[in-house]
Amino acid sequence: MYILQSAKADVEINITTEILPSINSNNIVLPWKLVRIDIQQLNVKVGHHFDFEEDGHERSYNQHVKSENKTQYNVYLVRETDQFVIPFGNVNAITVIALLRMGLIEQQIELCYKKFLHLPLYEDMATWNIVFRHGNLEYIDFDTKNTFYDKIVPSAAQIIAVLINYKRTLLDLDKCGEKAETSLGFNYISECVGSEFNGPCPDLAYQVPCGDHTCRSSYIDCLQALLAYNKHPEVKGKSLHQDKYSQWSFNKLGAIKRKNKLI
Repeated sequence: MYILQSAKADVEINITTEILPSINSNNIVLPWKLVRIDIQQLNVKVGHHFDFEEDGHERSYNQHVKSENKTQYNVYLVRETDQFVIPFGNVNAITVIALLRMGLIEQQIELCYKKFLHLPLYEDMATWNIVFRHGNLEYIDFDTKNTFYDKIVPSAAQIIAVLINYKRTLLDLDKCGEKAETSLGFNYISECVGSEFNGPCPDLAYQVPCGDHTCRSSYIDCLQALLAYNKHPEVKGKSLHQDKYSQWSFNKLGAIKRKNKLI
């Protein structure tokens, strides 16, 4: 048994090695030998997915591998941002992003495409969250794999229409200010509620930074919250931007006109 450490100080590997004869299908010993290397224990810092640098991902994990025997491994990740443990159990699959970057022939890509279209709809169906296992594709994102969107996605156009038409009435009422910036740059959900509060709002379900220093699901939710936030008659019902050259901020007394912009 050998204890190995790579050039990277954050990698620790405990392995066993074994030299085996190479035998063909006719049970004939071939004139070369095989070296079998089994990982007994592994602790290594890893990135988000295969060649993650190409996609600008900065999230990192500590990967742990512990072997039960020569065929059974317990694999789990510890997310660095919150120390959340993501179990993998026995690893017998490979991500689609890894397959694509190692190289697939056209027929294999077509097979993946057809199988992908038959998957249920999940929140984050990027190629690093889809694996090829036992001839099929599976979705593996631990945080979102139990929520399905097959019944919601067909209403996508109607939901967008709600947000667009709602904004039109706010504009006519002169109650729509600048757009708030979301961390993922989504359109439609953050109209009219730009303020001095910019988040961060990391939760995908609550992407909109609102003037009451909370993160909301949409600008409509934000405006409704601001209306409830303003308890004083002189400010109740005011928008974040009463006109397009004014900005509003908030303290314990409600909305306060912060500054006027010069044209």
